[in-house]
Amino acid sequence: MWSRKSGPFLGGTPLGRIFLGVGALFVMVGSYPLINSCSSFAYCNWFTAVSAGPGLLFAGIGGLIIWENYGGRSSIDYYLTNYRLVETKAGRVVGQVPRKLFKGEPTARFLAQESSYDQGGTAVYNVSVHDPESGDVLMRLNDMPRESVESLATLGGVVYCEQCGRGNTPSQRTCQSCGATI
Repeated sequence: MWSRKSGPFLGGTPLGRIFLGVGALFVMVGSYPLINSCSSFAYCNWFTAVSAGPGLLFAGIGGLIIWENYGGRSSIDYYLTNYRLVETKAGRVVGQVPRKLFKGEPTARFLAQESSYDQGGTAVYNVSVHDPESGDVLMRLNDMPRESVESLATLGGVVYCEQCGRGNTPSQRTCQSCGATI
C-alpha cells in the first residue's frame, strides 16, 4: 500500500534514544579537556577516561538497541490485503487489523483523518483506524498519499472469504461460493 521512512531519530525506540543521548553527553563532557588546554585540569586523563569511556559505552548500547529494533532497515510499510491491514517494521509484522472487523460499517465509524499537509508538492495524510464498536484506536497511519486513504475507505466494503477468496457483500454472513462463515 505505502511506506514511510523511519530511523533512529524519527522512529527509534525510546530506550535506544535515551542511551544515545546520555552517551553523547558523556562524550562531550569527557572530551572538553582534550579540546581545551589540559593545564586547567589536574587529572586531565583521568577525567577524560571516566567521562568519555562510559559515554562511548552508552552510545554503543543505544546504537545496538536501535539496530536490533530496525534490523538495519529504515522503513515502515503498510499493506492492505483481502483479509487484513498490516504494519511492518524492518520486515516484521508489528500490527494487524482484520478486515472483517469493519464488515458493513460506514467509513466514518472506523476511519478518522487526523491531519494533512504538503510534503514536496504532494498532499499527505495522517489517519487513525478505530474499532467500530469501542472507538479505540487500533492503528495510526502517518504520511499516507491520497490513493492509500481512498483504499482504506473500502475496508467496510467487499469482504473476502478466507476459505475460497471470493468477494462477498458486507451484509452476508456466509460465503456465496463455498458457504463458509465470513
